Amino acid sequence: MTETAAPAAAEEAARLLLQARRSRTPLSALPRSCRPEDATQAWAAQRAFVAASGLRPIGWKLAGTSRRAQQAIGVDGPFAGVLFAETSRDVAAGETASLRADDFLFRLIEPEFALRLKADLAPGATPQAVADAVESVHPAIEIVSSAFGARWTEVGGLSLTADNAAHGAFLLGPGQPLAGYGDLLDHRVTLAVDGEPVGSGTGAAVEGGGPLAALAWLANALERHGLRPRAGELVTTGVVTPFVEVVAGQQVEADFGRLGRLALRLA
Repeated sequence: MTETAAPAAAEEAARLLLQARRSRTPLSALPRSCRPEDATQAWAAQRAFVAASGLRPIGWKLAGTSRRAQQAIGVDGPFAGVLFAETSRDVAAGETASLRADDFLFRLIEPEFALRLKADLAPGATPQAVADAVESVHPAIEIVSSAFGARWTEVGGLSLTADNAAHGAFLLGPGQPLAGYGDLLDHRVTLAVDGEPVGSGTGAAVEGGGPLAALAWLANALERHGLRPRAGELVTTGVVTPFVEVVAGQQVEADFGRLGRLALRLA
């Protein structure tokens, strides 16, 4: 994808990615004519994806924030995508959410800490300023899915960035003030599938200093594109437990301790 062709190539990449998702027909890779070759082109393709989707952005998702995730998809650092109102759902305490398995090319379950902002976050903010910008912390589950289907771990970070960072759907539990949870580094989360434990982890799984440091990374990354995390937006900060792929009929539960539980059944 040459620099002069970038706008048209970005739109073509977005069209192919959305078509693959909507038709449930995975791409093996983007054609070379519109495959991003650097971060600027990948970002342009993602912005074209967001615009062409017709969906309403409500915040940001971070990917590749843990060593486990980086190794699984062959990247060496985090990247970001967009959360949408239409693919997100608030889940009340004690409720089991239900999603249609067939709405996704695959369903990778990732328990994460989500942060709702009460103030815009400028790049270069101190750790205290980052914490002060957070209104609430929430238990969350991201359902990772991608236009590349089973090949998604092979296409690389640039193509995944274009594909809205492989975001599928998002579940958000009730929030609580961050002040009661500190930096979340020691807060443990446990994941189970059909009642069988899969594994657990803490906020320390988010490399570079935990979920709040990931939020600071996002502010710096968005600044390069003339954007910043805004008051009212949600940011989900990356998986903290082992992740697991699930199929129709299975039920998952993420236990965030005193922060609450999230349960999901794949119909």
